Amino acid sequence: MIRILAFGMFLVIAITIPGALAVVSEKSRTKLSKHLSSSPASEKVEDKEAQNKENSDQLRKITEIAQSYKENPSSETYTELWQNFDSWIHKLVTRHVDASSLCKSCPNLSKAGLKIIDVAGSGGTTKIYTFSPQAILPQGKANLGGQSNNSNQELKPLVSPNANTTIDSRDFLIQSTDTTISETGYRPEKKHGKSRRTRLRTTHLKKVAILHAQSINMPAGVEIRQACIFNGAGGKTRFLAILGWDLQSGHAWTYGLKRSSTGWIQFADLWQQVPSFLLQSGQAKTKFSENNLVITIGGNSGAENAGSTGGYELVMPFVENHFSLTRNEALDPARGVALQFLLAIQAKRPDLAKIWLLDPQLASIPGYLGLYARPAGSSLLKLVNMSPPLNGGIRFRIITGTKDDLILDIGKFKGQWLVKALFIASADELSREIGRFVPSEGQ
Repeated sequence: MIRILAFGMFLVIAITIPGALAVVSEKSRTKLSKHLSSSPASEKVEDKEAQNKENSDQLRKITEIAQSYKENPSSETYTELWQNFDSWIHKLVTRHVDASSLCKSCPNLSKAGLKIIDVAGSGGTTKIYTFSPQAILPQGKANLGGQSNNSNQELKPLVSPNANTTIDSRDFLIQSTDTTISETGYRPEKKHGKSRRTRLRTTHLKKVAILHAQSINMPAGVEIRQACIFNGAGGKTRFLAILGWDLQSGHAWTYGLKRSSTGWIQFADLWQQVPSFLLQSGQAKTKFSENNLVITIGGNSGAENAGSTGGYELVMPFVENHFSLTRNEALDPARGVALQFLLAIQAKRPDLAKIWLLDPQLASIPGYLGLYARPAGSSLLKLVNMSPPLNGGIRFRIITGTKDDLILDIGKFKGQWLVKALFIASADELSREIGRFVPSEGQ
């Protein structure tokens, strides 16, 4: 009897277990399916797909608006285009997405005049977005306002003949990347009434790149050509200098910004020593070269031989948070030599002037110009930086205030800085005007 009961119980268990296992297996699959469908990885994929679709939709909309602006340029169509473009860029920045590659893949934006300018000195971390006003100017006239470095023709202002194409205001957008690094350090800790330092325990130093975007208003007819970041005194502050061309007035356009905790803020002091009459002459060509602002009037500046000057070029180094007409002699030995040579001339001491000359016979050239025998009360000689000669070295111009100026080529000889060559250059009204702006301190 006991055997029969045991056998019956075994049959019941054998029949029940597979069904139970099937139920458990089905519940496990259902639970696993729900888990997979709601996992963080799955949600990230869905979010990314949704963001990509949103980006595509927004870009398609901006493309249509850009086409409309190109066909019917007006203040209204430009405003609609910029507002949508600006909003889209800011949204991408919050997601740490660089929009430049997306913009470059869109032909309609380029046709509407979109320019993406890589800011020099930023290591690729800063870009400027702007819509060029030349995109809506009549074909054939648009190039007249171009600031070509190879063209010597006089640049004339551009005024669009169609009043409907006049844009009330324009904008540019700065996209910049800031990098932060987590660092090891110490923190004060009191133990048993005594102050002691304990080292913070850290694992890895991690760089975090954070994108920022900022929109700034500018005159309607300005074409931005070049931008560069300069490090301030001590390297603690960054400055953004922007060069452009006003197509309406024909004048060079400059804009300065300073980096702050709240973003880029206007900093007009960047240009405090730049002669404004040069920028407003309608002939000046401006560019950044390394750590200098270069302003060119006419053709190639400086003389390769006596009396051959096709133009004038003023080189202004970035010194102490602004572009300066002079350099710091302690950091610029070539200028120190030029200044000592100038002081020797001004002191009427050709014997001292010879000390700074590679060829002492060159000391007769200032004498030929009568610089050693200037009458009392004559204006002080002025020293300005010039573009370097073709054969290398460093060039300066001594503005005498008379009919002739003196050009100095300075270079190294056996490890010593010396004046290697002197040229006579005819003075003109422009050089005299520049001489009025150059400070005479230390001379």
